Amino acid sequence: MKTTAYLFVALLLVIAFTGCSSPGNNPPVADAGQDQASGVLVGDAVVLDGSASSDADGDILNYVWSLIAVPADSEATLSDPFSDKPTIVTDKTGTYRARLIVNDGKTDSPADEVGVTVVVPPPTVAIATPESQTIVLTNPVTVAGTVDDPLATITVNGAATPNNNGAYSKTDVMLTEGGNTITVIATNGTGDGMASVDVLFKTQPAPVIVITSPSPNFTANRVWDGIGASPLNDFPIVVSGTIATVSASETPTVMVNGVPATVSPMGCPPGLFCIWTTLASRYSFSAEVQLSKGSQTIMAIGSDTLGGSAQAQVGGVADYCRIGEAESGVAAERGDGQNNRCHFVDGCSAPGSGDSSPSNARRNQPMPNASQNLVLVEFGSGSIPPSEFFVHGQRPERPLGCNIHDNCYQTCVPPGGGARAAAYNACNLQQRDNHKAMCRQAYPATCPYTGQPFRCLDWQAEKANCFALAESYFSAVEAGGFVKYNDRQNDFCLN
Repeated sequence: MKTTAYLFVALLLVIAFTGCSSPGNNPPVADAGQDQASGVLVGDAVVLDGSASSDADGDILNYVWSLIAVPADSEATLSDPFSDKPTIVTDKTGTYRARLIVNDGKTDSPADEVGVTVVVPPPTVAIATPESQTIVLTNPVTVAGTVDDPLATITVNGAATPNNNGAYSKTDVMLTEGGNTITVIATNGTGDGMASVDVLFKTQPAPVIVITSPSPNFTANRVWDGIGASPLNDFPIVVSGTIATVSASETPTVMVNGVPATVSPMGCPPGLFCIWTTLASRYSFSAEVQLSKGSQTIMAIGSDTLGGSAQAQVGGVADYCRIGEAESGVAAERGDGQNNRCHFVDGCSAPGSGDSSPSNARRNQPMPNASQNLVLVEFGSGSIPPSEFFVHGQRPERPLGCNIHDNCYQTCVPPGGGARAAAYNACNLQQRDNHKAMCRQAYPATCPYTGQPFRCLDWQAEKANCFALAESYFSAVEAGGFVKYNDRQNDFCLN
């Protein structure tokens, strides 16, 4: 009888517990992202990405990150351990490891880890002498300057040069008559740093001419209102440069693509104390010329009164942006109605994910509230909101990464054989590297505000945001897709 009672009670308990239990729950899965084993330098703000974490039941996930290993003496921390994408500002070389656990409100996931390998930056090289765009009357010339890595190997125009604890001097650099480029390269375990200067060496009667603007691989563009024929032969560009002659009394002439240039005397080059004026005279020139759409060469020919002449040239491309109705296959992505023959899918004008509105394009999303940056740099264009430095129109001290990317996309690549895919990837990686270089210049490896801990916290937050923006722009152009890039190539190469 007791046995029967016990069995009956047990059966009731089983029924009770079965009736009160919640449905089965699948544990979430943490995904800390891929290891970052190359391209990360000391001082970079590295974005960790746990957004690929998942839950089979569709529950909202909570994120918990922790740094489980850092290099010796590192003081690096996570910007927000409870974000899906926290950042680490690296301060030492070596390996950083982070662990991610996600929770679906019921249970924790197994941990997932990610590693970040950090190396020293490539060297930074400076040339102190000779200064660029000066006239040199003796041969050989001494090239001297500094490098910020005392262990880097140095070459001057390809010749090995001793590194004297961060300084170098080579006294026997030979020049040729006319324009010369002197290049200094410093190399460490991470890569190369380079600096160069252009100098004029002159002993013969022929003048020496140099085009200083536009730069090689230039882009000449204009806006077209869509009325009438497209401007295939109407791309004005101002060309300027210098010309040196052997006689201070003569006035040279310069023709740029057949257009006479305005020629004006210049003052003494810096550091030469006007000694050269007894032997040579230096002038500036400027001319506006018209280019045609496509690949173009600008040729400047200088002549002196002694019958000597010399020439210089630069190459680039000309193209147009159109205001008005979109052309077939070319989307309008700017608020002023321009379609992007000149800015198509460059990672700055591409709209954000799921958003095709031009007013919300990434080029109009500058870095907000930047106040601790040491150098004015920029990512995209657009209006200039108060207290925002990372916008178009503030004359940055570095080239605008997105504009460099435009030029990269405007290099015509024939279809077939994977060449376009390789060029597409190379352009995108170049833009990301340019943006990160801007961040490194605006926010150096260590906080410059010694003794101001609260200001350093603001500086670190801005720096992390800068690197996060660089990754955001890179993700935007990758999301834009190769199909649009291929359309852009066809539009530029075939018309």
